[in-house]
Amino acid sequence: MGSEKAPRNTGSVIAAGCRIEGDISLDGALVLEGEVRGRLTCGGNLIIGAPASVEGSVEAADILIQGRFIGDIAAKRAIEVSNGGQIEGVIYAPSIRAEGITRIDGDVMIAPERSA
Repeated sequence: MGSEKAPRNTGSVIAAGCRIEGDISLDGALVLEGEVRGRLTCGGNLIIGAPASVEGSVEAADILIQGRFIGDIAAKRAIEVSNGGQIEGVIYAPSIRAEGITRIDGDVMIAPERSA
């Protein structure tokens, strides 16, 4: 994933200024720049951009957090929190990386498989 921003022309985008409440499910990648409250299931990679705010539960393959997340978050492969990113809640991934000044506050489980 790296710390550089992903290209904005791949996958779906929820733009800054958009606010969504409810469940979101998609097969591919998602770049999130707006606000989401609810359950987000992403079959591909998820980028929570610097202006973004998410409150609820999230599942994705790889997750890059540059903004703010509150709730339960699970990645199939890895979670990366970039400089300025914030996570608060229950965090699960086989690999977690924090870069620069970040905030990670909650229960963290780093394991190859999620236990029931």
